[in-house]
Amino acid sequence: MEQSVKTQSKLTQMIKMLLVAYLVTGLLLLILAFLLCKFQLNENQIHLGILVTYILSCFVGSFALGKSIRQRCFLWGMGLGASYALLLTVVTWITERKIQGDLKEFLITYGLCIMAGALGGMLS
Repeated sequence: MEQSVKTQSKLTQMIKMLLVAYLVTGLLLLILAFLLCKFQLNENQIHLGILVTYILSCFVGSFALGKSIRQRCFLWGMGLGASYALLLTVVTWITERKIQGDLKEFLITYGLCIMAGALGGMLS
């Protein structure tokens, strides 16, 4: 019984930190939008900015998760990164009814989110 309560608490912490990661995403995307208006960024720069946003958001969320959980931070960070990417994909599919980009871009995004989550968990 106690083990399931601890697991439930860890899942609750993960959901909270996933929300933190999405708050960081919102803030960074606002900064990117400001930079786009101010400096007329090209498509490659915008794409790079979006990838950096995903990486930083997963890193911050998993770093905070690792600080609160203190056990198997690497795995929980990877889980947060995968959850972040999955939720991003689901929201994109719901709003646009399609997944944009090719399989290579899709896998790169997932890989970067998972690796950033693992790194944040390890460094926490």
